[in-house]
Order: sequence, then structure tokens, then C-alpha cells
Amino acid sequence: MLTGVAIGPNPYDERTAGGTTTLVINPKTLEVIKDFVSLSGTLINCAGGRTPWGSWISCEETTLGQTIRSNKIGNPTGGYPKPHGYCFEVFASANASVKPVPLKAMGRFKHEAIAVDQNTDIIYLTEDAETAGFYRFLPKRNQHRLFGSKWYARELHAHPLSQRQNGGFRQKYSKWF
Repeated sequence: MLTGVAIGPNPYDERTAGGTTTLVINPKTLEVIKDFVSLSGTLINCAGGRTPWGSWISCEETTLGQTIRSNKIGNPTGGYPKPHGYCFEVFASANASVKPVPLKAMGRFKHEAIAVDQNTDIIYLTEDAETAGFYRFLPKRNQHRLFGSKWYARELHAHPLSQRQNGGFRQKYSKWF
């Protein structure tokens, strides 16, 4: 079972040592002016991504949680007080650790990275596991962008002849569902 102790105040899960660190850098000298733990108590944080409204979305690349299961070599893993597999928002203007709020409307899976279309605020999410997917998150209007919305997965179908072109397969069609 993975164990750890959260570093920094306001952890999401006190038994996990993941999170993010914010560095404030002097643009002229490139010296670090300030550094602090900005997100604490998350697990296996991956790429995430920048938003046009001045924040970073940190992605957990795991779905471990309260259930204990065996990993590939038979060792127990999981057993955490809280479920993992969420995205968390950290604002660039934060001067200390943020209160971690899992963005549950963005789904619970092995998140890799996000990209935001700055014209529509649509968020595209990826994962890079064997059963990976490509998703889009449609935010509700007139509310906080990241709460209470819809998300869709992209279904891709390769050309029946599976001929490779430019390093990839010719795409027959794709659709959101």
C-alpha cells in the first residue's frame, strides 16, 4: 500500500504526499523570489495545464482511493481516506496553499493533461494509459466554469485498411459521445 504524509497546509488527503509547488521568479534576473506548496494531499500529479483565466489545473493520474487492490506484482495499493483521480485548480495569484477542491464534474479517471480553448472555455482532457481517451468538458455559463457541466469522450475509428499516413492511421470518422 502506498503511504505518505501530505506536505503543506490544507491537504485534500492527509495520507498522500502529492501536490504542486508555486515558484515566483523575477523575470529580469530569473531568481526565485518566493516558493511555496500551492496544492497539497493529492496523488500522482501529472501534466495538467494552464487556463486563460489565470490558473493551473493539476491532474491526478490515478484512480486509487479507499478500496485496496493489488498492483501488477501483487502488492496491495490504495486504502486512502479519499478517492483520487480528479483535477484541482490552483490560481496563479495564490500566495499560499489553496483549499483543494476536486473538480468532480470533470470526471474521475487517470487524467494526464488539459488544454482550454480560450474562445469557448471548452476544456479538452487526455490520459495516456493503454485504455486512454480524449475528452471534452463543456462548462455551464453564468457560473464558475469548472463546476456542474457536461463532458464527452471522443470515439475514433481507424480506416478499415489501417494504412499508416504521416505516422498515424487514416481516420475514417470520429464523434463525441
